[in-house]
Amino acid sequence: MTGNPDTRLQRARDRSGFPLNGIAAFALVRELTGSDVGAFIGGLAFAFAPFAGEHASHIQMLMGFGMPFALLGLHRYVKGGRRRHLVWFALGWLDVLLSNAYLLVFFPIVFALWVLWFFRQVDMRRWFAIAAAAVVATLPVVPLLYGYHLRQERARSRARHRRDQRR
Repeated sequence: MTGNPDTRLQRARDRSGFPLNGIAAFALVRELTGSDVGAFIGGLAFAFAPFAGEHASHIQMLMGFGMPFALLGLHRYVKGGRRRHLVWFALGWLDVLLSNAYLLVFFPIVFALWVLWFFRQVDMRRWFAIAAAAVVATLPVVPLLYGYHLRQERARSRARHRRDQRR
């Protein structure tokens, strides 16, 4: 244990994933079921899932709390229509997009399935607001994705060039 503040911050960050995941899942399950016991079990199951323990050395795999927070915001917004719940969704969505490339691919699929399940024609204004919040929350990630695309394109180009030189 060193006195280095960076090391202490890294340890705090590393240890925060489990409780944040549990709290987020607790809040979502409680919203959906109304049961404190069910929410407690759901929070424990999400926080300490075998998958999380298996990948404890990969900090990005432990930072999945944005998913339940985003879904919680969606459920509350669709139910009550308050903008602050839409902000919870947008912050959860942004957290998912920034925390993990796997979640960047898979959570939008969960989101699309959620939309299909809960879609009702009478709430069109709310659905447009949800779509707008998702787009606005995605904007900070677009430059990162574009940079990633350019790097991948350069790497493919170099590989093709090397392959053509060997011929």
